[in-house]
Amino acid sequence: MLKKPRFWIGTLSTAVFLFFLLRTIDFSEFSAAIKQANYWYLIPAVVVYFVAVAFRSARWHYLLMPLGNVPIHRLYSSVVIGFMVNNLLPVRLGELFRAYLIGDNEKISKSGAFATIAMERLLDAIVLAAVAFFISLFVSVPPWLETTIMLMAISMAICLAGLGLMMVSETTAAALLRMLFRPLPLKLREKIYVLIGEFLIGLRSIKNPSHIARALLFSILTWATESSIFYIMALAFGFSFDNQMVIGILLAVAAANLLTAVPSSAGGVGPFEFATRETIVHFGISHAAATAFAVVVHAVLIIPVVVAGLYFLWTRNISFRSISKHMGIGEPVPVSGEPPKN
Repeated sequence: MLKKPRFWIGTLSTAVFLFFLLRTIDFSEFSAAIKQANYWYLIPAVVVYFVAVAFRSARWHYLLMPLGNVPIHRLYSSVVIGFMVNNLLPVRLGELFRAYLIGDNEKISKSGAFATIAMERLLDAIVLAAVAFFISLFVSVPPWLETTIMLMAISMAICLAGLGLMMVSETTAAALLRMLFRPLPLKLREKIYVLIGEFLIGLRSIKNPSHIARALLFSILTWATESSIFYIMALAFGFSFDNQMVIGILLAVAAANLLTAVPSSAGGVGPFEFATRETIVHFGISHAAATAFAVVVHAVLIIPVVVAGLYFLWTRNISFRSISKHMGIGEPVPVSGEPPKN
């Protein structure tokens, strides 16, 4: 069973970002911007969001192939439920929730499923950072975003080097990682060794070029579709679509989702709004209008999936309490490259 995460870290992070978000806006202008938006655009935005969820489900299908051939339609509800939990609970507990659901329903390793979700996050970071980096070659970007891109590039280089090693030899990768963590206390080492085993097994999809290529393709389709939500809501707020604004909104998609990697409260509230607002302000939108846009876009990304997730929980007769008892995915896993016995 996993220990309860320290939620105060995410709460503090959210409070800091909200402080910087709110200190520079005129609330009367913010209220006016909220009221003037055309909310008929919410309908296509919500439809597009659930299309993006279908692309995410297809990506997960290919990443899970080393563990089991799970049909995309059976993954869809688990993806929705996972996002619902992310939006209701802090520090992305929905990822654990989702790994438990699919492991329990499909009789596959929960720890391996969790590792494929970690691979999803890496693919997301690669696509978003690549978009942000490419844009930064042609237009100026805010200094905080330059720093974010640099940190993400360093982190991804480390992750990709590790994945390369795992592709060559799981046993060698496990042995090197064991050596790296040997100075740590025994109890902590044991927990880390469990995680090593989980990732070595769950990341076997990277050894299949076809699976990883398809997963990357669906990552691109996912973010192209989610970017459409930002553009649809930009129409709702009456933003002019010159070349600078088109680039600015695409950069805002990348910035907002990269910054939500920072631990925060439920739904990434705070980092998401701050990154979205600061990015499009950089391209000429007022603080009040940009803040209103960020808040409404985030609501589109949170509220519908929470409602759909609660519906799927109800149809599957699942309660939060029943899952939370079994949500720990740290079953002992050997680090020699041999799969765990389910």
